[in-house]
Amino acid sequence: MKRENDAYYTDDELVELIGQFFPNFKNQKSLRILEPSVGTGQFLPKILKKYSRRNIVVDALDIDEKVLDNTKEFYDNFSSAHVKFNFIHDNFLTHNFRRKYDFLICNPPFSFAQDFVEKCLTLADKIIIILPKNFLSSEKFRRTREFIEQVRIEKILDLRECGFKDVKIETICLILDTTKKPSTKQKYFTDSKFPYWLIYRDKEFDETFKKLKLGIFNVYRDRDLKNEVLSNEKTDEKNIWVLRSRNVTKDGLKHIAGYDQYVSKKDLEGTKAMRFLNRDDVFIAPNLSSNIRVIRKPKNVACNGSVAMLVQKPGVEIVDEDLEFFSSKEFQKFYDIATNKSTRSKNID
Repeated sequence: MKRENDAYYTDDELVELIGQFFPNFKNQKSLRILEPSVGTGQFLPKILKKYSRRNIVVDALDIDEKVLDNTKEFYDNFSSAHVKFNFIHDNFLTHNFRRKYDFLICNPPFSFAQDFVEKCLTLADKIIIILPKNFLSSEKFRRTREFIEQVRIEKILDLRECGFKDVKIETICLILDTTKKPSTKQKYFTDSKFPYWLIYRDKEFDETFKKLKLGIFNVYRDRDLKNEVLSNEKTDEKNIWVLRSRNVTKDGLKHIAGYDQYVSKKDLEGTKAMRFLNRDDVFIAPNLSSNIRVIRKPKNVACNGSVAMLVQKPGVEIVDEDLEFFSSKEFQKFYDIATNKSTRSKNID
């Protein structure tokens, strides 16, 4: 992946993978294709190769005029009696399209992913679009997911962190057909009884789900503790241990030399950590961990933002057997599917 002017461009390995899923259009001799964020044109060679025996018109947009000019200069050489490129310098989100396309392929700027997807759905029969993986579960994408649920999701490629080299972000690729209705399989993993899509859902997941009672905790994380008030050494003043994710094991708390941090009671004033400092109805679990563990929070210890504080709701009783279940292989697998096998968004809350 190359980075120019804060734009990330699709690298060759990803293009090769996604190119395998380009639609066939067996009975069409002519195609109209849209690339709404063409950048340096990484997908264009694949388009030319895949549809070499068709008459194709490719409308290629980009908001960056300099990048677009360079792409145009290179790919104009590939124009022929069967291939026509229209390079358009404009903002895709405000551009007025007067036609619908057979195929749209897009690696949009992720900051505008929601708007891109919603507009793309209105413009093409077949759509391939690269998105951040949190699109599957983030509340901010709920409306957009509901729009997509009305059409056929042909496939979701989980690219994990391999979508873009040297960038630590998980990505997916949606392959859609807006001319078809949702499939039975699609309705299974987009089931509205869950708060978001579960693309790895299976029968074993469903069996575990039946055993669980959800919504039993109120969840808090303290993001108010600033590094400048923390000490790596325990002193008479800074004598309250601030738990971080590695301090929490399934067997209890663990001191780690060079990792432990401490804070004064005065510096805790006004924080969530202070509110729950000496309550006995609080449980804790580390975030961003594939090794799930939930334990009772001892009194007089605080937690930073890497540790979730789980406060049981009225009428809920948590016993040791429940805590053991959180560390079981059955729950680990359930949790892995519940987080869509993510590596960077595994928060117990």
